[in-house]
Amino acid sequence: MSESLRVPSGPIETCPVGFMPREAQRAMVLDALRVAGVELGAYDERIAEWLAGWDWSTVVVIASWLRRAVEVHPSRADVLRETAPELDSLCEQYGVLGVGDRLRRMADDAGAGGGQ
Repeated sequence: MSESLRVPSGPIETCPVGFMPREAQRAMVLDALRVAGVELGAYDERIAEWLAGWDWSTVVVIASWLRRAVEVHPSRADVLRETAPELDSLCEQYGVLGVGDRLRRMADDAGAGGGQ
């Protein structure tokens, strides 16, 4: 994909210009949904196909929203992983061991399911 056709990672101030074939736009939408941790059913995929038929400027803005939403809202798995060491340390002070390991296992389970 050319530099000018990348999905913007920040607010979009002007109408994006460009063209991408329908199948490439469909792949871009599905990728943005996958990165966001959205589990798709058959009808979801049908709507992604429909959306891919819209003009580039509409499709890229929607894909950008999805990607930015993921950046703003970390996955449950990421939150559990980040919290594990601090909570483990705090619990150890009170003789409760293994909390961090349990949180990391929960994070792995959450990550396997999309993490949201």
